[in-house]
Amino acid sequence: MDNSCNEQVTREIPAEMKRTIRKRCGFGCVVCGHPIYEYHHMIEWSIVKEHKEEEITLLCDNHHKQVHKNLLPTSIVRKFNSKPYNLDRGESSPMPLYFQGSLFKVIIGNNEYIADDSPEPIFNEKVPSCLLMIDMVPIIYIKFEDDQILLTIKLYDKNNKLVLRIIDNELIYSTGHWDITFIKNRLTLLEGKRQITLGIEFSPPSQVHVYNGKIFLNGLELNITRHDLKIVNYNGVVRDNHIRRSKIGLYIGIEPHPGLMGAAFTIIYTDLTRRHKVNNWIPPFTE
Repeated sequence: MDNSCNEQVTREIPAEMKRTIRKRCGFGCVVCGHPIYEYHHMIEWSIVKEHKEEEITLLCDNHHKQVHKNLLPTSIVRKFNSKPYNLDRGESSPMPLYFQGSLFKVIIGNNEYIADDSPEPIFNEKVPSCLLMIDMVPIIYIKFEDDQILLTIKLYDKNNKLVLRIIDNELIYSTGHWDITFIKNRLTLLEGKRQITLGIEFSPPSQVHVYNGKIFLNGLELNITRHDLKIVNYNGVVRDNHIRRSKIGLYIGIEPHPGLMGAAFTIIYTDLTRRHKVNNWIPPFTE
């Protein structure tokens, strides 16, 4: 019997133990907080041949290599493991995203929005393109600078607390989630087992797909699947839209200011009773 195959099976850390480790370590490298990491046995697997949750930590590729090159002592790793970088700050360290070109596509559900770096036809100048705006608060927007595409996304929970932000291609997420995974190019935030808060796929250099999850703002709730975007509060459904070169792709919320032009798809409501359900109402044009 091939013992190497047997060992390969036993080396796999159980899924629930992995989730516990991720949560304990703040969903990032315990040394620097980087969101892309590897599982590291602080006592080498070849010695113990077992998985003990308290003896496993998270390290980014750089710090993992430093350990195996004897440049980062286990005693120091243990100190960081006892006080992980992200947990100490309440959020991940910034991670750069790389987008460039003259065209950019954002998909929410199955709604596509394509922006390019052409000057705005009315003002003859380049302006940010906003895919999604709620209550005059930009949620997803991009701008072009030289050959670089700068993406900004701000996502909130039911209480208007910011849980994920990408500001000009710099990704940061809150560590308060039940679980967070970053597998290949897919970031998934969960509020419970199989309860996805957000599923987003990054496809540099020119595409982002929000394919699952929920978006909240000021009491409004949007539910996203691969097939559509549902406005839960008002039983509205947005699907199969292909929008290009519009200053604003989708606007949902209170009646916009007369100067807010260029929305390709607009849903206006006048019922503001939900305003009283949220303590920290986010004002218009929050950036």
